[in-house]
Amino acid sequence: MYLVLVQDSDHVIKTLEADLIIDASGVGSISTSWLKKLGVHIPSEEVDIGLSYVSKFFRLPENTNRDWKIKLVYPNPPFEKVGGTISMVEGDRYMVTLIGYQEAINEKEALKIETGFLELAKRLPKLDIYNEILNGTPISETSIFRVPKIIWKRFDKVNQLPNGLLVIGDTVCRIDPVFGQGMSIAVLEALALQKIFSNGNDPLQERITRFHKNVSQIIAPIWNMVITEDFRYPGISGNKPFGLSIQQWYAKKIFLLSSQNQDIYDSFIKVMNLIKPITFLMRPRILRKAFGRVLNKK
Repeated sequence: MYLVLVQDSDHVIKTLEADLIIDASGVGSISTSWLKKLGVHIPSEEVDIGLSYVSKFFRLPENTNRDWKIKLVYPNPPFEKVGGTISMVEGDRYMVTLIGYQEAINEKEALKIETGFLELAKRLPKLDIYNEILNGTPISETSIFRVPKIIWKRFDKVNQLPNGLLVIGDTVCRIDPVFGQGMSIAVLEALALQKIFSNGNDPLQERITRFHKNVSQIIAPIWNMVITEDFRYPGISGNKPFGLSIQQWYAKKIFLLSSQNQDIYDSFIKVMNLIKPITFLMRPRILRKAFGRVLNKK
């Protein structure tokens, strides 16, 4: 039984009782530091990526030829470190987000210089986003968000967690947000939580333990997929996955083929959006396409 003290808007302190506490407070959760004070060690996997996000809202001039809702420009590592997106959002506005790995963005210039954001967009590998906002009107301040490292806290490997404590979402794993998978991971975890607490009459702590193990199975292939790309940059620190060079070669081959083959593109998008597992890209017909050119050269 947990006793939680809370203070309401009238500064009245109340005591809440709970058999189960779900920590979904995200990467800033105090659970880790609290557990550390209790002597509970939580193993973790960390990769330093030095990522910065710089965002701004624009209104764009009327253009009848504008036939898109979102544009993405990804950097080509290790040669390029800056990428970006422009998305149509509500209120006839466009949100532009520029990203830079390994401290590639000078945040002070982006904030202090009037044309800083535009100059940053000009550094993108393709000028599509720059050309769109060149004659646009900024309608917000420039916002900056930093992700120095991604981290996966292995609660599934902790045997002495306090009874009744369950962690979920970014509290467990902060993934590289450039790939847009964080919320999808949280949804998959929520579905796993629903399944475990909807079926059977196992003791509460057994369900919590099973949930944390299920979460690790959800995260593991996604984590491996993401760091395979992050480690394309030299100087990135962290534990490299087994067979990294082979995985990077195959991932790059699939990415390039996706621009030429609709079936591979559809499969690639489904895997990236976590609709299908990574093995979906290893079906025989896709393997033949990926290895076909290599074999033909011999």
